[in-house]
Amino acid sequence: MIEPFRLENGLLFVRDWEERFPHILAGFTTRLDGVSKSRFTGNNIAYQVGDIPAYVQANRKKMGEKIGFNWEEWVVAEQAHTNTVAEVTQADCGAGTHDFESGIPKTDGLYTTDHDVLLTAFYADCVPLLFIAPNHDLVGVVHAGWQGSVNEITRVFVKEWLAKGILPSEIHVAIGPAISKANYRVDLPVIEQVLAMETPNTQLAFSDLGTGEYKLDTPYLNELQLLDLGIPSENILRTSYCTVADIDLFYSFRKEGLTGRMMAFIAQTNK
Repeated sequence: MIEPFRLENGLLFVRDWEERFPHILAGFTTRLDGVSKSRFTGNNIAYQVGDIPAYVQANRKKMGEKIGFNWEEWVVAEQAHTNTVAEVTQADCGAGTHDFESGIPKTDGLYTTDHDVLLTAFYADCVPLLFIAPNHDLVGVVHAGWQGSVNEITRVFVKEWLAKGILPSEIHVAIGPAISKANYRVDLPVIEQVLAMETPNTQLAFSDLGTGEYKLDTPYLNELQLLDLGIPSENILRTSYCTVADIDLFYSFRKEGLTGRMMAFIAQTNK
């Protein structure tokens, strides 16, 4: 696999989109280049993990300077492993930026047609997905842990866009760093939910270890949802990074337990 993301200044950017859609700002943070200490050492962007709030705010402000988006222009969701998505506008800018409690409640997917609104999602092993429909001035972001994946938040998200008259061929998706199949173990109750999904062929996303455990590929579960809804495979970019294997770059809840979070971000901008 050719890595579709470019690492620069502690951030990952989507190479293909940079060239084709210059009005789109899209990428993922890493754990590099932050002020957090101890278990959160590095660039922790999330309040809810127990880090000192002043460190989180310093990391967010520095991130904003790097990408040219003041944190008052960010929109943050109160992620709760749901399949709930919300359309937001410039009026929502600032939600969840100064504290966790002010985020868009119980939501794991955000999208907007407004310019200069930075949509965000936080992750440390869960799957971050970025969406664009350039012909329709739409951008979006999804956070999909195993629960969001089996409850098909990606399907819910895309169907909202399709209901607006957008063709599957007009949607482009970037699947960011997450825990890989090689490093993710789940039990039978999780696999039973995988097999109960509306999306076909989900058995391709796991393998039986024969010990009551299974390897599960959550990024692929979300890719299967995209393909089933008609999004062309050439419109889907998927990273080769793994949050566990590449622990020098990313936080991993599975590997580290108490730890920080990275941020997926996307905006359409006139800046």
